[in-house]
Amino acid sequence: NTFKERVKFAKANKEIFVDGIGDLFFATCRLANQLGVDMTHAFNSVKKGIIKKYNNKDIENNISRRRKK
Repeated sequence: NTFKERVKFAKANKEIFVDGIGDLFFATCRLANQLGVDMTHAFNSVKKGIIKKYNNKDIENNISRRRKK
C-alpha cells in the first residue's frame, strides 16, 4: 500500500483508531496504577519536551517530515 492509501484508510476508519487509542490509554493507566506510578507526575515530567517538539506543527506536517527523512 502507498502512503496515500494508508492515510485514506485511516481517515475512512477513524472510529476504529479512536477506539484503539482509548483501549491503549486505558491499559497504560491501569498498568501505571498497578506499578504505583502517578500518571499526572509522569505526564508532567515529559510535557514540556513534547510541547516543544510539536509546537506550531500540524499533524500532516509531522507525518510528512517523518516520512521524508
